[in-house]
Amino acid sequence: MDFTVTDVIEDGLLFTESDLSNSNFEGVNLAPKLQYSKTFENKAYLIGDLTQSSENDLKIRDELFGVDGNIPFLLLIFSAEVDGNDLTVNYGFRNNFGLANLENANFKNADLRFVDFYSASLVNADLSGADLTNAILLGADLEGAILDNAILSNANLKCKNHPKCLG
Repeated sequence: MDFTVTDVIEDGLLFTESDLSNSNFEGVNLAPKLQYSKTFENKAYLIGDLTQSSENDLKIRDELFGVDGNIPFLLLIFSAEVDGNDLTVNYGFRNNFGLANLENANFKNADLRFVDFYSASLVNADLSGADLTNAILLGADLEGAILDNAILSNANLKCKNHPKCLG
């Protein structure tokens, strides 16, 4: 499948368990494009020590956005700020390739910031020059994947079968 012919790939798409082997995503922007802001009255207590952390993000997601459906897998908290007793949350939606078959896929020079590849098969995928900043590669199989000049800042590299993986 050739995704390079699309003008825009929206935020918050689920490609979970999809077979996208041999697909072409070269140069495609899969990073979040929109950011939303919402103020929740009397919810400042969710930020216990007034600093944002991944633990606080989980509390915010569970309590304010619920755990039903696919929202927890797609929701991305950019920031949360306390204003008196209220909590203002800036958020967006990530694209999710969890458990997808992406063998031999071409992601060369793609913008993959914040994309979730949880336990996906990226065997022999070309990720050269891709921006994987803050991407989730937890459990992903990167055997034979090409990561030349890929940006891996703050990416979860608990993947497998590649020298860049942390285990």
